Amino acid sequence: MTRKNNFLEIQDLSVGYYEEDEYVDVLSKVYLSCNVHEIVAIIGKSGSGKTTLLKAIAGLIPIRDGKVILDGKLVIGSARERGLVFQEYCVFPWLTVRGNIELGSKCGADTRPEVVKDEVERLLKSTGLLEHQYKWPSQLSGGMQQRVAIARTLAADPLLLLLDEPFGALDAITRLQMQELIQSIFEEIKQGILLVTHDIREAALIADKVALLSGSPATTSKVWNVPNPRSSTNPLKLPPEQERVATEIFTLIKAE
Repeated sequence: MTRKNNFLEIQDLSVGYYEEDEYVDVLSKVYLSCNVHEIVAIIGKSGSGKTTLLKAIAGLIPIRDGKVILDGKLVIGSARERGLVFQEYCVFPWLTVRGNIELGSKCGADTRPEVVKDEVERLLKSTGLLEHQYKWPSQLSGGMQQRVAIARTLAADPLLLLLDEPFGALDAITRLQMQELIQSIFEEIKQGILLVTHDIREAALIADKVALLSGSPATTSKVWNVPNPRSSTNPLKLPPEQERVATEIFTLIKAE
């Protein structure tokens, strides 16, 4: 299947919740797009609605106004085409590493045994989990468990991968390793990725575009196109053009 550019379009999106019979808006008039094989980072202060936005796209919470269109189809409810990875290590403790990834693949579009086997093998290798495939999640570090969660989600072959601060609970070294992992597997996959992060430099390092949510209720106050995305060979040092983007984002957030 050929997937067109701007295959994710968020138009005039408003989302909120009821609190004692009163509706509270969290997001209002959000506009955003993501192309095929593109990473869009979503950044903003705590409580700005970043996770709410991902949950709305995933179909886990209702949309009040506006629409989400994926691959030309209106998003209604949850579906395999939108895979969500949470900040917490959401792996099934009663399944091995291989079992977790197999479960994801069995939820994919092609569940023939030989296809499932090949996909599991590919993901075990690309995520660095091959040597750990028969271990239980309890035997793994937090970083390894998050690798399993990402691999399991990719195994279902979603059109869109939603990452909700997947490195937020990791130590600094493991976080850098996971950033490198995302960049390496991104070259092999066909999905678009929305990445929620609090880390401004991480957003400028990994993403093709960075969207800032601000205000109350929050909206997309600005979107940056990142020059030469993923070109840095040192995650601790951004190229000048990416450093400029990071500085602009920091300045706007600080001024809020």
